[in-house]
Amino acid sequence: MSEVRNFTFNFDRGLTSVITHAGSELPSLPGYQDLNPSGAPASQLSQLLSRPNMESFLDAAICPPVPDRSLLVPGEFRQAMESALTALRQGAETRRDTDPDSAKTLGRAVRALNDDVQLQALLDMYRSALLKG
Repeated sequence: MSEVRNFTFNFDRGLTSVITHAGSELPSLPGYQDLNPSGAPASQLSQLLSRPNMESFLDAAICPPVPDRSLLVPGEFRQAMESALTALRQGAETRRDTDPDSAKTLGRAVRALNDDVQLQALLDMYRSALLKG
């Protein structure tokens, strides 16, 4: 028969005992893994109890499906954004002489992505300034 003890924590006394590991091999934490964000809904109960209305319809229309969930990780998104920016720049340069209309459209897309990258860099700078104090 196993003995059941009532372990109560007493914060007035501090540490009462130290347990050491007698084995030769120390336990370790599992290795680092990059995990993609899950696609599971946050609350299934809210989905069951909520009735469809205009707000839920608009939310479903605005949220695009993300086939590659690794893009939701900030570092992966930034890398994909930079590769898209270089591809758009190259496309705009190659079409400059042959198709000026599409080159102009690609140039606008490059400017929009440049603005977004610059705003992200500014946000990172402000965030680091706030963290430094």
